[in-house]
Amino acid sequence: MRDSVVIRHAWYEGDHPGRRRTLAGRLCAGEDGLGVRSWHGSIVFPWDAITRVEVRAPKDVQQRHTWTRDLFLPWPLGNFLLKTIKATEILVSTKDGAFFVMIDHADPGWVHERLSYWIDRQDLRH
Repeated sequence: MRDSVVIRHAWYEGDHPGRRRTLAGRLCAGEDGLGVRSWHGSIVFPWDAITRVEVRAPKDVQQRHTWTRDLFLPWPLGNFLLKTIKATEILVSTKDGAFFVMIDHADPGWVHERLSYWIDRQDLRH
């Protein structure tokens, strides 16, 4: 049996009948299913309720702006040199609806690699 996967900095975006409120915590994938857990609560969907899992880069490019960069770097150079923050968006479709989980500071390829065992095992590729 393979170990569970835990990825920090996860944000459950809500709007699923299982839990409407947002939740910040850790993304967990294991024998019991896929979910987000924290000290403030948790939401876990069993694998038999999940119909599809898609790991991708977010549509919005997140950039870090600081007042020193904005003040001292000319506009074209400043846009070129701004550091992009890595993030991953996971779309999970279930029998009852779909929800998003955002993971900050994680490359989509790395997240996909970490979750691929559990996604392949359940045949949930898009």
